[in-house]
Amino acid sequence: MITGHARGNANAMTTGRRLAGVAGVLGGVLMAAYAHAGSVLYVDDDGLDGFNCTNAPYTTISAAVAAAKPGDEIRVCPGTYVEQVVVPFDMAIRGEAFGSRRAVIKPAAMTQTLPTLDGGNPVAAAVLDDGHLLRISDVDIDLSMNTVGACSPVLAGIYVRNAWAAVDRIEIYNAVVNGRPDCDSGIGILVESGVKEIILGRPIFGKSRFISKSVHFENFQKAGLVGIGPNTLVRLEDGDALRDAQAPAGAAVPYGFELAKGARGKIINSTATGISSGTAGKLAAGILGLESGKVTYRRDLLEDNQVGIMVVGGNARVKRGTFHRHSSDAIILLGDSNLVTAADVDGASVSGCFVTGDQNVVRGGFFTNAPIGIWFLYGIGNRFYGVTWGNIPLETRGLYGGLRDVTADDAAPFLTRCTGTLSCDDGNACTTDLCNATTGACSHGVTVCDDTNACTTDTCNPTTGCVFTPVTDGTVCGVGVCTGGVCL
Repeated sequence: MITGHARGNANAMTTGRRLAGVAGVLGGVLMAAYAHAGSVLYVDDDGLDGFNCTNAPYTTISAAVAAAKPGDEIRVCPGTYVEQVVVPFDMAIRGEAFGSRRAVIKPAAMTQTLPTLDGGNPVAAAVLDDGHLLRISDVDIDLSMNTVGACSPVLAGIYVRNAWAAVDRIEIYNAVVNGRPDCDSGIGILVESGVKEIILGRPIFGKSRFISKSVHFENFQKAGLVGIGPNTLVRLEDGDALRDAQAPAGAAVPYGFELAKGARGKIINSTATGISSGTAGKLAAGILGLESGKVTYRRDLLEDNQVGIMVVGGNARVKRGTFHRHSSDAIILLGDSNLVTAADVDGASVSGCFVTGDQNVVRGGFFTNAPIGIWFLYGIGNRFYGVTWGNIPLETRGLYGGLRDVTADDAAPFLTRCTGTLSCDDGNACTTDLCNATTGACSHGVTVCDDTNACTTDTCNPTTGCVFTPVTDGTVCGVGVCTGGVCL
């Protein structure tokens, strides 16, 4: 049923205040930690930078980390740091920018990984934070030299695992698995919460708290930012996720920002541009909310995507967003009790807002240059009011206008659990990759190379697979001798 009015949601306001309070607590914890910080350690890759960087005692971030103590601050001078950084305890890492020159972490081989909390599958990241309080700012991450060549491990710029982190004024780019566009991998920042230990048979859950401002993601394969897990809280402000080309058919379906599987939070005043996919039956989006907790998307700018914001689940708040030129829908709501207020929609090939579910509300806003304004396909108690229409041939449409097959299956989120053997592909031809659908964990059995030929030596090459090399002619084989790899 479509009606013309809606009631306010006091629970949503209470939850919003709670989220703001938790973000404030995180900010206070971070400020308190660094107000009482210990030593400041300077790092300079070439020893040529002046001012505070003169005679810096360390040439790598890792060397400074090894010498640091909890609460210390590492200042990174402009330059390129070809390394992976593993955070061992609470600390701050800050860049020392000289004009346009900045510090860039540019890892090649990332030998250390962390298992995901759900599924236990490895993540290789330029910065690994496992359970610590980290503040990182003004240090960019370039993954163009990464040596990850398969779907496992997952490639990321920063992995925050049951940890508290604040990330400000950084750029993360080239999160791409070279030669493997089909992998659901290549994420700017992955924030995850989950079980941290089992005590007396009971799981003890950890928390991840993440706040960020002015972070730019560019040329990523799967997503700019992913927050996932039941105790994950994310606040992103002034973020920017950009792709310059459509993901081709069969490649990973990209998302600018994703909050999934119970994650809560806010994405505020952020931009997602050029997020689209050529894979049939799948929809890329600037923002994806998948079975998340309470989330708010406020004053975000979504332009030139396949879908602006796609919500699979309930209780999402889309407030004062701007949506321009989407090749499918500006907004898709697949679930219950979602709210869209004051949306500015200009250009969508299918609809301004597509809705399947119950008790969803579209309130106010301006819709123009779309065939359909609001398309309520299924559901009870869905409502709209106060919308201003521009160039919209059909302002509202219901089931009477025809069926449309858009479901949760059209989303292709990043998940830490494996979803098939492709997720587990480690690029090693000498292993058999399997995905346990129950646990979400990958396993890698050893390939046995045996051609049952006594005249060959059986080995395995990780790149090409089994190799059967003829033994020296004249080698005894049963009642005969080997000749050209054959027993005669």
